[in-house]
Amino acid sequence: MKWETVSVGEVTNHLKGFAFKSSHYVQHGVPVVRVSDFTEDSISMQEVKYYPMSLRDNYVKYMLETGDILIQTVGSWQNNPLSVVGKVVTVPEELNGALLNQNIVKLFPAEKIDGRFLFYRLKCSDFFGHNIGNATGAANQASITLNTINSFKFDIPKFPTQRCIAKILSAYDDLIENNQRQINLLEEAAMLLYKEWFVKLRFPGHENVKVVDGVPEGWSKGSLQELIDVKYGKDHKKLLNGDMPVYGSGGIMRRVNKSLYAGESVLIPRKGSLNNIMFINEEFWTVDTMFYSIPKRAFIMPYVYLYLKGWDMYAMNTGAAVPSTTTETLNSMQISIPSEYLLAKFDKAAQNYFSCANALKRQINQARAARDKLLPKLMNGEII
Repeated sequence: MKWETVSVGEVTNHLKGFAFKSSHYVQHGVPVVRVSDFTEDSISMQEVKYYPMSLRDNYVKYMLETGDILIQTVGSWQNNPLSVVGKVVTVPEELNGALLNQNIVKLFPAEKIDGRFLFYRLKCSDFFGHNIGNATGAANQASITLNTINSFKFDIPKFPTQRCIAKILSAYDDLIENNQRQINLLEEAAMLLYKEWFVKLRFPGHENVKVVDGVPEGWSKGSLQELIDVKYGKDHKKLLNGDMPVYGSGGIMRRVNKSLYAGESVLIPRKGSLNNIMFINEEFWTVDTMFYSIPKRAFIMPYVYLYLKGWDMYAMNTGAAVPSTTTETLNSMQISIPSEYLLAKFDKAAQNYFSCANALKRQINQARAARDKLLPKLMNGEII
């Protein structure tokens, strides 16, 4: 079967994002999609900003639809995959109607190319290499032009074959998306349990416990440093590839041949997206812009994790240009410390949610690996 060679510019139209003013951001309104919200394949709602609903009709041109293909035109070099220039994502259902910010290009597929096929084709390593090879900028920031994107050439089969390929690959992404939704629900359930027991103080047996100065009998008041030891992550660039996950503030960046720690740990961003707190229970490495933590007491990590997730960590910001926090700031955070009996009981209940979430995360990793292995073979016609 003969495939046709085309360029991105020949089979797409485009729209550049608008420079929405951060001074106009509000707590609730129309989501504004920024490059800092990009994940590996999609867009996160975790740190999304909002524009006033009253201004929405002024920017109809920049409204996004589910499945739109977006390319990051300003970002980092390849040593930081989380924010690398040229990253390609699609708009998830929950951001239908969001606004397109600057430093992003939206591609509109023409009639001869299927949108999902185009997305998967641009996820191949040769498009990434094309972008990096033509990027310009300083040591800490890279950028690509629309001409760079449009000049990329690739082969496409007939339209029905494109749709068949896209359907095969979409099955993996549908599984990933469904699992991620379930993980979010499990996290929400764990947080609701935490708030019920430790914020509203409706823990098991609370009817028979006196509360003095806001603290139930058997509890104490202390600081976070009494519960965990906060450690600095380390640079990973010189490590060889392997099986150990390397965590950044957006999740797993790569896998290496060494681990920094093994066991339960709460990961806390040191710079950047301060609210992206993670609970880990495995061997791992974490980057130097993250903290990891070691428990000082038994049954403490789910409690600490949900305590920190309940905070707006930007309130702990000590940075100027880049949001940052320090070990001193974290160590001094004031926290109520429940009895060991109650912590053990909560740990057992919370671990039910976290173990289910971890199983779903493993399925996500397996689906991604299978999809990424299949992707180049489908795109070069080897198995279609």
